Amino acid sequence: MLKAVQVTNTKMKEEFCSLPGPSANRRDYLDEAKDDTPWMILDKEGVAARCSLWWSNVPAYQDHQVGVIGHYAARNAPAASELLQLCSRELAKKGCTIVIGPMDGNTWGTHRLVTKTKGDLPFFLEPNTPLEWADHFTQDGFEPLSHYISRIVDLDHRDLGEAGQEYEKKRYKQLTQHMNERGIRIRQLDLTRIDEELTRIYELSIRAFHQNFLYTEISENEFLKQYTKIVPYIKPELVLLAEHDDRLVGFMFTLPDVMQAQMGKAVDQVILKTLAVDPDYQGYKIGSFLVKAVYDLAQKLGYQRAINALMIQENRSTRFNANEGYILRDYTLFAKKLEREA
Repeated sequence: MLKAVQVTNTKMKEEFCSLPGPSANRRDYLDEAKDDTPWMILDKEGVAARCSLWWSNVPAYQDHQVGVIGHYAARNAPAASELLQLCSRELAKKGCTIVIGPMDGNTWGTHRLVTKTKGDLPFFLEPNTPLEWADHFTQDGFEPLSHYISRIVDLDHRDLGEAGQEYEKKRYKQLTQHMNERGIRIRQLDLTRIDEELTRIYELSIRAFHQNFLYTEISENEFLKQYTKIVPYIKPELVLLAEHDDRLVGFMFTLPDVMQAQMGKAVDQVILKTLAVDPDYQGYKIGSFLVKAVYDLAQKLGYQRAINALMIQENRSTRFNANEGYILRDYTLFAKKLEREA
């Protein structure tokens, strides 16, 4: 028999976090989430499904009153169905007309579900989820809202053939000349002043992503908390900053795939995590150059592959290497319209 329980105390939060999922696996992370309320579905074995709900501070979407389901995890389909139906009822009571998920509050947090995979191992910071979780949402009436991909590229460009390799070399040379002619300087991240560097990256991110789908502005403090957690994994030569005079106009934040090391393998691939370009500098080909420059640097450092991670398919960044490598994973963010309760 299934039982729905609202999480209201420390002991219940510990139970909530005991069910494995892509996020909220530690109580301190759950405490920082700023959700409105967490819920669990219990069975005789313990926590069978869990999630958190947001309705107070959520992204805007069309003319809807948005509700959000995040921190999602489920051990089986019956518990998932019970949980998702409960979520719809609770959010409708709060006046929500659409529910979006899974998403930990906004797109700065963990969001999306894996909907197709080539079987490659998960990579660092990837929201790796079982394929059946997407079925949980579709079976409850959710429909795809946005699609994302992660693409893996062979850094020696063998998949492009000899002619393709020559074209890539020529293209990189042209882009380098283009940057020089416009006075745009490229440098690596300076770890000795990481706080200052991350503050500048935050300020550019806010400008660059303002028009993004489901954009929600977060505070500098929230941003720094997220990025400070990954500072120990940074290789500064892989984080490239583009500057025009003293202004940061672009960055490519790249990390080694330390998940490989955690699985006992050699780290031979990098993850292109975040690319941003100042809106005033669109058309300067900064994004194209930064991607190619990271490829070149990573190869020289001995890495064999690059993962262009979690790109929304409608975004222009998916076109930078659309003919290279292959898509290793597809992801989907779901939504369902609600009727307000009388």
